[in-house]
Amino acid sequence: MALNTFILNGVTAMEAYLNNPTFVWKGETFKCVANTINDQERAADAGFSEDADFRMTVRLNQFTPNIYPALNDYIIHQGYQLLIKGIRKPAHGLYWVYICELPNIK
Repeated sequence: MALNTFILNGVTAMEAYLNNPTFVWKGETFKCVANTINDQERAADAGFSEDADFRMTVRLNQFTPNIYPALNDYIIHQGYQLLIKGIRKPAHGLYWVYICELPNIK
């Protein structure tokens, strides 16, 4: 078994183990391996703001080639609208890890 196949099979198995969590981007639903959203209020200059930390691993073979969620795009996961603030791109190019947060509410 080629290494790329092994990696993709592992990510697909994790999706299935987690009951196939999904997110919505531009009106389409995609599978992911998602952590729990850390949702809390924190003090800010103008009162309180929402603060969320969320990471998800996403197989790139679900998308049209070269059209992927990008920095500052919004996604929806479990009813939360989240802003993509970072993307980790492993060299193999099979999946990316998205780092998201809730937009600040002031």
